[in-house]
Amino acid sequence: MIPDASPYYTYSTEVTDAYLHRSPGAYLKNPTPDSPKALKLAYRRYRRRMPIPATALPVNVLFVHGIGMNKGVWHYLIDRLYQRFSGSGKLQISTVIAIDTVNHGESAFANRGRLGQSYDWHDGAFDIIKVATKDEASVFFSQTPKLNILVGHSAGATTALYASAYNQGLFDSCVAINAVVYLGPDEIQLKNNTITEWIYKGFMNSTICVEDPVKYREEVFQMYRRNGFYYKCHPLILKNMVEDEIPSDLTSVSSGDKIQLNTTTEALIMLYFYRGFNNEHSRICFSNINIPVFSISVENDQANTKHTQELILLLKRVHRGISIPKATHMVHAEEPELIVQLLGSIMEERALLNARL
Repeated sequence: MIPDASPYYTYSTEVTDAYLHRSPGAYLKNPTPDSPKALKLAYRRYRRRMPIPATALPVNVLFVHGIGMNKGVWHYLIDRLYQRFSGSGKLQISTVIAIDTVNHGESAFANRGRLGQSYDWHDGAFDIIKVATKDEASVFFSQTPKLNILVGHSAGATTALYASAYNQGLFDSCVAINAVVYLGPDEIQLKNNTITEWIYKGFMNSTICVEDPVKYREEVFQMYRRNGFYYKCHPLILKNMVEDEIPSDLTSVSSGDKIQLNTTTEALIMLYFYRGFNNEHSRICFSNINIPVFSISVENDQANTKHTQELILLLKRVHRGISIPKATHMVHAEEPELIVQLLGSIMEERALLNARL
C-alpha cells in the first residue's frame, strides 16, 4: 500500500467469516448443519496511533467498494482523512474498516473454489453488519461517545443503504457515492449493451501473461490503466487497488506465466448483470432508512438522474443531496481530494450536531 506507513495510524489485514445464511446460489456447495462453513471476508483495519484528546469526538468509518474494485481503492483517501483531522481538537479519526466483498480482492482469493454463480447485494449488507457488530464490536459499540459513519461507492453504496435499513442504530449516517438504485426498461437495455461492449473490449479480463518477471506488478498496473474504467484514476489509488488483486501465494514469476488476479472475469460479468436492486423489496428497504443519507451524485454518470430522483423519493426526509458537476462515476478514484473534503465536511457537521444531543 502507498503510503505503507503513517505517523497517524497503523493498519493490518484481517480475514473473518462472512455472513453464513446467504441467498440461493451464493455457495458452490451449500453449508450443512454438520459443516456450517461460511465464506471468508477480508478487510483492512486502520487504528489511530495516539490517544484521542478528551475534547475530540472519535469517528469510526466503514468503507465499501463498488464492482471491479476492492478495499485498496480507499487507502489513499483514508490516509488523507487521518491527516486532515490530525490536529483537530473537535474530532479525530479513530478506527477505519475497508472491506473486500466476498468475490473481490483478497476475499475472492480466500474463497476460491467456494463461490457460487450468484451474489445478492443484500448479503453484502449483512456482511457489513456482521463485521461491525461481531468482529469489530469493541469499536462500533464502545461506550464512549463516538460517530460511526458508513461510506459506499456504486454497488457498495447500494449495499451500504441496505445495511443502514437492516440495522438502524449501528451507524450515525451513510454516505452513498453514485449509488445504483434504479434502472428503467430503456436504461436496462442500454446497460446490457454497454456491459456486452465492455466484455468485447476486454475491460473485464482478469488474467495477464507476464513479459518481464521483475516488473510484473507494473504490467498489471498498466493493464488496468489501459482499461476504460480506470484510465483516469489517481495513480496511487490504482496502484493500491492493483496490490489487492495480486494473489498472496504468488511467490515467483517467470516470463510467459499467466497470473489469475483475485477478482475473476466470471464474477465481474455476473455482478454487472445483477438487477436485484430494481425490485419492491429494495424500495421498501430504502424507504425504511431513518439515518441521514448524504447522496453524492455526479453530472456524467449513466442514468444518474433516475438514480437521484428515485433516492429522493424513497429516502424522503433523510436524503441530503450533493451534486458534483463535471465528474464521472469514478469520482472517488479520479478526484480523491474532493471526496476527502466532502467526507470531512460531513463528519464535521455530524460531530457538531451530535455534540448538542
